[in-house]
Amino acid sequence: MGCDIHIHTEILKNVNGTETWVNGDFYKRNPDYSHSEGEERYEKVSVFRGRDYRFFSILADVRSDGNNPYISQPKGLPKDVTASVEEESEFWGLDGHSHSYLNLDELKQYIEKYPTVECEGFISQDQADKLDQGISPNSWCGWTSDKSYVRRKWNTPNNSLENIISALEDRGHEMYVYDPKKIRIVFWFDN
Repeated sequence: MGCDIHIHTEILKNVNGTETWVNGDFYKRNPDYSHSEGEERYEKVSVFRGRDYRFFSILADVRSDGNNPYISQPKGLPKDVTASVEEESEFWGLDGHSHSYLNLDELKQYIEKYPTVECEGFISQDQADKLDQGISPNSWCGWTSDKSYVRRKWNTPNNSLENIISALEDRGHEMYVYDPKKIRIVFWFDN
């Protein structure tokens, strides 16, 4: 069974003289919307889409192979979470797990501290020969019955957070917020 992440963006903004976390998610009109089919009129444009277990393990030690450090154990929803994110979390109920949040500054600090990640898996003999020459594999698998594949470990640049950092910086700029401590993701997982 696969594991998916649900990420929401929140921005700390001045609202009527008080700094308040506001929803930083963008929405677009759903082209498949139909009144009779139960589709939502708008769909969220997430700062992250996909299933990347290395990314999940770095964020909150979820689906971790134990090879790399994580930023923090799940912290639960923030006390000052926006109403829309809290409502979405409640919708997932017990199917949602490992709720947490991290700000952009924490993500950037992690990359500075851990510029490479350790990988481990089965690779072809050709890739193993190239790895011995300093060329990292471009694909591997966690297990295979193919006896010609060999199990190896190697380090590679840590680009797991590159896309989310870039997307959060863009979202902050679009909302006129430039302080990385005032831009955060709130997330949880479901299996």
